[in-house]
Amino acid sequence: MLPPQGGYTWGIIGDQLICRKGGKTQAVVGFARVARTTEHHDEELQDLTDRINELVEAHPAARTRSDGRELSMILTPDGWMLAYTMNQHDRDWSAEHETGEVLDLDSGDDDVIREKLGLV
Repeated sequence: MLPPQGGYTWGIIGDQLICRKGGKTQAVVGFARVARTTEHHDEELQDLTDRINELVEAHPAARTRSDGRELSMILTPDGWMLAYTMNQHDRDWSAEHETGEVLDLDSGDDDVIREKLGLV
């Protein structure tokens, strides 16, 4: 699952998981439906795609949280996971990267990331 064109990336500031523009480490939860089947995506895979999307859309977890966080998929050091992110798609991470206050996949702190995301 890839983010929309232009892409989004996530980062952690303090205890808040935030999604901003640029990158390819955050995606909306849902799979693309093909216009036609191929040997790479046949009828069985399209059926699975439809079922997953229906499950996600109907699940209470897909609703926006009371604090504004939304269901997302984020790429972690251990693979993709579901998470709630505060979306700030109109901003990028340039200022926070300069000051070093953001924790993300580019920061090289995989063990800290795993701890903050509950992967360990």
